[in-house]
Amino acid sequence: MTFTMVVTAWIIGAASGLIKGLIFNPKKLIDLSFNVFGGIIGAGLGFNTLGFFGPTIFDIRIIPTILTALLLSVMLTYTLNAIRTDITHDGKTV
Repeated sequence: MTFTMVVTAWIIGAASGLIKGLIFNPKKLIDLSFNVFGGIIGAGLGFNTLGFFGPTIFDIRIIPTILTALLLSVMLTYTLNAIRTDITHDGKTV
């Protein structure tokens, strides 16, 4: 694993997290930064665990990197929103 492979995975993860954040909730800047962070971590996980299929850029498989970046970004956003709100899943306030 070379330095360009790591940087490329980080760029792909940050871009996918940024795009996810801009599509779903563009007005909250803190959520946008967590989406980018989740995208970077997810891209690293996808690069190391699922990197067996899809087209390559700088020896990085693009499809598993983007999928795991988006998945971890969604999971992180959902978890943070669940922690920050005082509303249960039934819609009732605590």
